[in-house]
Amino acid sequence: MRSAFGRTLCGIHANEQRMRAIGVNTILHRTRAMGFSGLLVGVAGILAAQRTQYISPELLFWTVSGEALVVVILGGIGTLIGPLIGAIAFVLLKHEVSAYTNHCHMVVGLVLIFAVLAGGRGIFGQIEHLSRSHKPERFNT
Repeated sequence: MRSAFGRTLCGIHANEQRMRAIGVNTILHRTRAMGFSGLLVGVAGILAAQRTQYISPELLFWTVSGEALVVVILGGIGTLIGPLIGAIAFVLLKHEVSAYTNHCHMVVGLVLIFAVLAGGRGIFGQIEHLSRSHKPERFNT
């Protein structure tokens, strides 16, 4: 997010027409981001195949990609540690709720809705926001 490429992608996300107006090739940057995303997903697939020695067709079901989005939104968008925290929270929540009911996806959905309505920062973003708001301001004298 702090690199030139990351800032360019943030600018494209905020206002693509403005980025085109200042001379940024938005199609090229979006294509590179998509390619990098595909590379990361491919590496994750290779690691999963090496770990389990088997690839199940259940991994191709649409809810698996939805779970990835839930993890990112739950943890916090725009950070590297946020999705990791979101993955831990998602697995723990799913594991604990499934011990009581078969409708664990409904509970996860409600938690996701609450996370979005609470400010849309996710768990890590909310922790960062609270830590910044409780720090006393320093005055230069």
